[in-house]
Amino acid sequence: MKETVAKTLYIQNIAVFAPGMANWQQAQAVLSKKTVYQKKRTPLIIKSIPAKEKRRANKTALIAVHLAEQVMEKIPEYIIDPVLVFASFGGDLAIADKLSTSLAAKEPFVSPIQFHNSVHNAAAACWSIASHNTASSTSIAGGKHTFQIALLEAASILNTDSQAVLLVVYDSITPPPLSTHYSANEDCGIALLLTTKRYPKSIAQCQITLPLSKITGSNISIPQLVPLIENNAAMQGLLLLEKIAQRQNSIIYFPYRKHLAIQVQLQCLSID
Repeated sequence: MKETVAKTLYIQNIAVFAPGMANWQQAQAVLSKKTVYQKKRTPLIIKSIPAKEKRRANKTALIAVHLAEQVMEKIPEYIIDPVLVFASFGGDLAIADKLSTSLAAKEPFVSPIQFHNSVHNAAAACWSIASHNTASSTSIAGGKHTFQIALLEAASILNTDSQAVLLVVYDSITPPPLSTHYSANEDCGIALLLTTKRYPKSIAQCQITLPLSKITGSNISIPQLVPLIENNAAMQGLLLLEKIAQRQNSIIYFPYRKHLAIQVQLQCLSID
């Protein structure tokens, strides 16, 4: 048995940010096996935030904004102000560490800017202001299952009256001692623009269900990317993007809770 979560969803655009993959085009070449993956530093380029505000923003939020800029750069003019779903393992853990250390000091002091950036919806707010997007937003901390939980949330939103969702999943490197509990060992993320309607340049369509049985999660076929996926919750989405890049209609299973998985039935459409 399985429970349908949403009607058919359409992927309109994709963004990727990770070592060796600066955008969807580079990721597509790696995932389709046309290019051998080479881990190297990827520059973080932000266009929509003024330099003064950029200096105040935290790195985690800047990664999210960078992904949002990519995915919203070339969209149909009839997609306006998509609902926002922003997600990370646990927010900006580097700032959480700094605040905790400051509060434990003999003379506690909390930087107003760091406190402002510690709020979990800071990344979504940063993008909303930069893009003048007045739609509602949801910020999620889903632990090691962050990508699939965020995808499930986006699907649920699209099952209501919403026409489009901007899904951004991101993480930055976790500092010690928090890294002993969870270690995002790369600055990385994935963004998807999802709609309920198919458009001429829609990349793929998918149906999301929750199988009510024990199912093992899917695996990626490129060994070099396994550490990136295993050590960074935001990169679980590469399991889906690999099939899109390879033009394979597939069923992908994302681990979700104990012995359960989220099932995504994928059908590839056009590709830029």
